[in-house]
Amino acid sequence: MALANELILASLVPVEPSEFALFHPDCDFTDDTVCSVAVADALLTEPDFAGSLRSFVRRRRVVFKLGCTRLWQLGQRRVTALGWLARGESEALTSAAAQAEVSHNHPDALAGAQAVALAILLARRGLPRPVFRASIAEAFGYDLAPERALAGGGFDVSVAGTVPPALTCAFEADDWESAVRSAVCLGGDTAQLRVTS
Repeated sequence: MALANELILASLVPVEPSEFALFHPDCDFTDDTVCSVAVADALLTEPDFAGSLRSFVRRRRVVFKLGCTRLWQLGQRRVTALGWLARGESEALTSAAAQAEVSHNHPDALAGAQAVALAILLARRGLPRPVFRASIAEAFGYDLAPERALAGGGFDVSVAGTVPPALTCAFEADDWESAVRSAVCLGGDTAQLRVTS
């Protein structure tokens, strides 16, 4: 789903969830798509996240339209495969931190990557949303109450400004499309929000 989320061209201003097309003719894969696939490849072959990221980015350099200025976005944008392929919570947390450390060794970036990977793993296990929402909130100190997390606060590209709202969009939605549309409608850094949700 994260790869599809990366293709969605989103408005940079808040709109109603039904007022934009999810996929536009100008949609294309991004540097984040390449990095997400590189992390998945590392998990499936040899867990060398730095080597895999370097290899994939070098082979796909032509797709980066701005001279690779966004090459190393926050680590939570590329952890989807970890939530799907990890055999347990410990592996999801360890791998999420390891792949994030390649480009973002700040504690908040590591925690954001871990929170997203763990949320995917727990959701995949079929746990009730209130249970894994509470687990993520407690483990990472995020306020995931919709009235606060979805209030919006301007353009905030930080982990603290994007991970809690994006996760809350996912927790509150009935399906993937609703989660993505809600994340885009928050405004702010819609790229971060839609990919993380």
